Amino acid sequence: MKTELKEKFQAMIDQATKEALKAIEGSQDGYPCGFAWVRIKSGRGNFAKWLIETDIGSKNYNGGMRISAHCDYQNMYVREAYCTAFRDVLREHGIECHVETRID
Repeated sequence: MKTELKEKFQAMIDQATKEALKAIEGSQDGYPCGFAWVRIKSGRGNFAKWLIETDIGSKNYNGGMRISAHCDYQNMYVREAYCTAFRDVLREHGIECHVETRID
């Protein structure tokens, strides 16, 4: 994979992370505890390969890829807000994806 492509992917993830952290700024932890992740439809191609190589994403159980919410909150709704902002940036870059959650 070309260096330019890796740099493009990293810049996209950096932008998505920045927007996701901004979206949950000032949030409070609490009930319900749970999980949230961005599910990327395609588990094939350079982006999927790069996600695995960098440990940013992993293969999703039902196909595609997943990027979990990486924040210091256990609240499912805060994690969902993080993932929603993250998803929005990926979509701006043409990545087909959506947010999934699971209560703990």
